[in-house]
Amino acid sequence: MSLLFALAMAACTSTQRTASETVFPPEIAFLERRVADDPGDYTAWNRLGYAYLRTLRLTGNHDFLDGALRAAEASMSALGAPENRAGLMLLARARQANHEFGMARDLARQLLEIDPDNADYWAILSDSLLELGDYDQARGALGRMYDAGGSTLGSETRVSRQHMLHGRTAQARGHLEKALRHAQASPGQPENLAWCHWQLGELAFSSGDLDGAERHYDEALRVLPTFIPALGARGRMLAARGRIDAAIEAYEKATESDPVPPFVAVLSDLYRARGDQRRADALMRVVDEGAQSARDRRLDRRHLSLIYADRDRRLEEAYDLAVADYAERPDIYAADTLAWAALKTGRLDEARRAIAAATRLGTPDAKILYHAGMIARASGDLAGSRELLARAIALNPHFDFRQSQVARNALAEIAVR
Repeated sequence: MSLLFALAMAACTSTQRTASETVFPPEIAFLERRVADDPGDYTAWNRLGYAYLRTLRLTGNHDFLDGALRAAEASMSALGAPENRAGLMLLARARQANHEFGMARDLARQLLEIDPDNADYWAILSDSLLELGDYDQARGALGRMYDAGGSTLGSETRVSRQHMLHGRTAQARGHLEKALRHAQASPGQPENLAWCHWQLGELAFSSGDLDGAERHYDEALRVLPTFIPALGARGRMLAARGRIDAAIEAYEKATESDPVPPFVAVLSDLYRARGDQRRADALMRVVDEGAQSARDRRLDRRHLSLIYADRDRRLEEAYDLAVADYAERPDIYAADTLAWAALKTGRLDEARRAIAAATRLGTPDAKILYHAGMIARASGDLAGSRELLARAIALNPHFDFRQSQVARNALAEIAVR
């Protein structure tokens, strides 16, 4: 992701951006006036909801998520299913964006009862099941989506993700390249093209290919200079190259528009590495203050848990956040987060159980391997720890600005025992 706050940050302070301070695009302003004049116009509500979701995707501002949910509910109040399938699908998409994946799954199944051959409905079901950690059923739903709609940008990106989860990197790249060609054929939607380049960059970065990652990040930003995920990813790549000042500049630009906790936390680390302790501490306060919003705290609890656990601060809170996340969204990444927070709070048995769940698919993720290696070390399994830490570093020696060095230090310590 995870990529998504309604914070605004200036210098060393932070403020909470309210809905009244949000600058809404002209399309949204027009549709808001239209539904105000005619609250029963469900078609206008649907258009408004999708405009909110698209703007949410571009900006990460949760005010737009609130708008999408409001529009979806109003549309369904104006006209229910099955007549208003577009409204029901909007509601499912908005529930997904709000991390209510169980509700989105149930809404997708309701849509499929109406039309079992609709690829979009299968896509919603597959996405929801994936986030819920039900990988077998997600794969089956994705197959039905592909059968119903063939090769599209949406189907190729989803197939790519399935391959990546199971360690089939070459196949994942091939399907993303197909998705990129679909995006190139639709020049009127630059965010799709930017998204594909960003994903290809992420795939390259995950295997330690910094040159390939940089090419795709730069191309994403050429297509859409304000694309927040690529701005942050480019900052991470620059940090991996040791270009701290350039990385700080990239993260500053990203957080001006969308100060998501992972970006702000890494920016704090970069300032700390440069010796600016005051700025680094102020940025961590931004993370803490952003977590005070119940909505943003729920949506970003996975990020917050990792941020706190990585930095050995607010550890019981990190654990509580991870437990809540795993209860609602038990995919492998929630299991990994829970394993790391459990280790940091001394719950070693729970950490071992959770990391087993996190590694069950064989996903080639250096951070998961690192966490597994550190849990093995704490368990006294030095041989297993050595193997896992070495695999993490070999896969991607720059997987995290701080933790990759911790992994190298731990591996060196084990080697001399």
